[in-house]
Amino acid sequence: MPVRLPRIPDRVFHILMALLVLALVVGVVRLVLLLGEESGVELAEATDAALSVPMAVERATGEPLPVRGFVFIEPGHLAPNLCFGRQRGEPPRCQGPFVSLRYLDVHRLDLTVADSPDGEVRYTRRPVVLYGEVRGLELAVREILSD
Repeated sequence: MPVRLPRIPDRVFHILMALLVLALVVGVVRLVLLLGEESGVELAEATDAALSVPMAVERATGEPLPVRGFVFIEPGHLAPNLCFGRQRGEPPRCQGPFVSLRYLDVHRLDLTVADSPDGEVRYTRRPVVLYGEVRGLELAVREILSD
């Protein structure tokens, strides 16, 4: 006779899933920080004026936040990404964690263009600060604070 387990309430399930996502983000951030200097990764750390991408994901409440990172527009991606780090190389690569960007006016950014085997990559050489609402792994951009 099979053993029947009790059903987990939806609210508890959602809390557990959020904790799992948070633990994964923290693990990736720790790994990136650990390997950062040795692997040629430039990180967009938090400042007094803006949160890093992992901090913004951790605090994703839907309230507007200033978030600092590198913008990447890569072939095969549906939207631009704001990345925590930039893997050095030609062309450089987005180093996560990252958030997908909505409502970003890319024409207002100073983007560098490079060719990759998959097509054209556009990216910011320096971190930028974007202001907007973070929900999950998406940032709805209201304003570009610096570029």
